[in-house]
Amino acid sequence: MYLSNIRIALQSIRNTRGRSFLTTLGIVIGVAAVVLAINIGQGVQRQVNSQIDAAGGSLVTVRSGRVVVRDDEGKVLGYSLNQALGTATLTNEDLRAISETPNVANLTPLAEVSVAASSSEGVQLVDGHVIGVLPSAPTLLGKSVVFGSIFTDTENSSAAVIGSGVAEELFGDPSPIGRSLILNEDRFIVRGVFEDFATSPLTLGTNLNRTIFIPYSSASRFSEDSLRIREILVRADTPEDVDGVIADIDARVSALHGQEDFSVLRRSDLDFITNDIFDLLTAVVAAAAAISLVVGGIGIMNIMLVSVAERTREIGIRKAVGASNIHIMAQFLTESIVLSVLGGIIGVSVAQIVGLVLRSTTSLKPVFDLQVVLVTIGLSAGVGILFGVGPAWKAARKKPIESLRS
Repeated sequence: MYLSNIRIALQSIRNTRGRSFLTTLGIVIGVAAVVLAINIGQGVQRQVNSQIDAAGGSLVTVRSGRVVVRDDEGKVLGYSLNQALGTATLTNEDLRAISETPNVANLTPLAEVSVAASSSEGVQLVDGHVIGVLPSAPTLLGKSVVFGSIFTDTENSSAAVIGSGVAEELFGDPSPIGRSLILNEDRFIVRGVFEDFATSPLTLGTNLNRTIFIPYSSASRFSEDSLRIREILVRADTPEDVDGVIADIDARVSALHGQEDFSVLRRSDLDFITNDIFDLLTAVVAAAAAISLVVGGIGIMNIMLVSVAERTREIGIRKAVGASNIHIMAQFLTESIVLSVLGGIIGVSVAQIVGLVLRSTTSLKPVFDLQVVLVTIGLSAGVGILFGVGPAWKAARKKPIESLRS
């Protein structure tokens, strides 16, 4: 009976191709949006985690504000984005104390300064950032300088390394090595360009692709030696030294501040924050996209009601030759499910094509997940059942004699 109902449903869809396509369009859009949102979210999450992994298991991040909430055993229970984006509380004294901590291999501050930035030709950097760092920044950020090189400790402090977005916006050139930048009234020479950064909790609130990196000493000069540091990236000598380094840093900075207005995070803490943020964002976007599935389901219900009205005589004939109400209901419910599943399959195909285009033309790397595909197709089938029951029930309740007379 099931195979027969599927054949009847496919024949009915073929007979009304245009109408059937328009009916499933809402399902197609909804499924494509949900799959694409999840795939992009998982792809960005994987990129960010790989950036954290590139810094190694010995990475420690000291961040302004009480970013995380821990239990008595030190396990992260939650985090506060307001604290992460709040006022910078770390100072140059904290940086000096951390640099003197035993088993610290290298470190760099990320100290943002408020200065106007432009090219020597007068092109302004809009919504960009200027950050003071040490030469160890590429290693600790997990990114390399793809054009040129990073400045050194002994080099003139008027050198700068820029993000790829800054290179394109100010110079229209992916490799503007030797070109000039104007920060306030000071001239800096572009020494290098970083490879693309993924959005990362390592630099929460700052797009590093739109950032100009200058020597920390120059950043201090702009801030008149009162520079406030948003975070400090630290690498321990070995992964086994991380616990001891964290304890020492926490004790040293607490002694300087007299309060815990900072957070010391290990790699697993960053993984927790990253995964939780992206899971939440992906769920919100997917839920918003799923509204299209409801709209598509309403469209299927409407078209099935029209189909029931058009095929009243067919229903009467089937009942006259022995079809029960269950048989009639199953026939029309199957047609509704087939419409929804076809829309789901087309939607998944559209999402994969768009994902391939994004991978080849942007820095986004959507991830294909078979489980997501199966769940969304199952969800579209559920929409077909939910919105197909009413029309199917209406068809099953038609009386044979009245149906044959119509």
